[in-house]
Amino acid sequence: MKILAWGGRHFYHLPCVQQLTNYLSSPHRHEVMEQFFAECPVPTEPHPYKALEIFWNYNFFRRSSQLNSQIPVLVISGGKDFMFTYTMEEELAACFSNSKHLHLPDAGHLMMAEYPDVVNDAIANLIEIV
Repeated sequence: MKILAWGGRHFYHLPCVQQLTNYLSSPHRHEVMEQFFAECPVPTEPHPYKALEIFWNYNFFRRSSQLNSQIPVLVISGGKDFMFTYTMEEELAACFSNSKHLHLPDAGHLMMAEYPDVVNDAIANLIEIV
């Protein structure tokens, strides 16, 4: 994200860069994903990346012990996500005493777009518990 904020976002004007990142984000090559990428392009202006600066020095794992253990947490991961591994997601879920980990073996980094019904059902079930 820092590279994108510093100017790397200008590379997204190049169609080959967009195609490469789309390819790496999801193992699924179907109409739904093409529609997702068309409707949700990577921002090329600096404002969205500037907003993310608040997270750059944030250490979630140091702070997680201070969080209310009664808050239900749903961690969703994809087996074909190259950015967040299954182990990383298990470690994140373990930070909370009231957590569930939904692992979608065939999903990539964009599991919300790849498996919207599964993700929405999981969120709805979590909300019903609360």
